[in-house]
Amino acid sequence: MQPEDTDFDFDETWYLSKHPDVKRAVDVGMFVSGFAHYRDFGRAEGRIPAPPGPVFSPRHFCSLAYDQQSTISWALMDLRAGRSIASGIVENLRQLGIVRISEGQPRLTAAGRKLTVNDITVGRLVTAARSMMNVEATKEYAEGS
Repeated sequence: MQPEDTDFDFDETWYLSKHPDVKRAVDVGMFVSGFAHYRDFGRAEGRIPAPPGPVFSPRHFCSLAYDQQSTISWALMDLRAGRSIASGIVENLRQLGIVRISEGQPRLTAAGRKLTVNDITVGRLVTAARSMMNVEATKEYAEGS
């Protein structure tokens, strides 16, 4: 299982299915999990830790209507509290890159975890998304220099 404070997405079942050598190593006890392998070696080897999915766009999130942002806010509160969320809303969150489906359950992506660090209110979600846009702009500026 992936710790919640990682800056990347990890899907144990998917990772082991895509990397049979790692699965064998886990099965014989060389690693306690696929995550342990990825953390210690797989990332440096360039292995992909989770199936590709939609990438969160802070700019797109900020452009959503307030009622859409509010729906997302309530859904994220329910998700964090362990309550079920309607499948249509889960799919919307997945398409936005806020959650991914792992072992049949919605899990926050790295972007989703960044959005939900503080209390989940529309204002805080928008502030977090804008902060992410500022980080992206700073990276683009630094790369262009």
